[in-house]
Amino acid sequence: MNLHLIDDVPGGLTRRARSFVSAHGIKVDTKPVEQHRQWWLEREVPGAVIDRMAAYQERWGGLLLPPASQYDGGPKYLDPASPEVSTSEGWWFEAGVERTAGQEVLQSGRHGLRRQMRFLRGLRAENS
Repeated sequence: MNLHLIDDVPGGLTRRARSFVSAHGIKVDTKPVEQHRQWWLEREVPGAVIDRMAAYQERWGGLLLPPASQYDGGPKYLDPASPEVSTSEGWWFEAGVERTAGQEVLQSGRHGLRRQMRFLRGLRAENS
């Protein structure tokens, strides 16, 4: 666990985001994606998808996000998991462990991060 991210803030963030992460961010230990590579390959997950998950984990893995006062959704910490394929979207994976059970999940796919509505009790959850 790293409690002081001042020298370990991922690149590509705005100045405001860098400041926030360095002041409030915590990085927790996560299991390496590589531990599951063979299992996923045996289930026909393309190597390029696993490589993308490993790169995501290298940059963002374990970043613990503090709760926001106005919003309790989104991931609790960033860690790639559960690669799945969609006929319309291609391969994607969950971007982090959920903070609360909600209607949306943050996913990473070939077009970057996005929120995806999830299915609850067999019915598509609707935006409120």
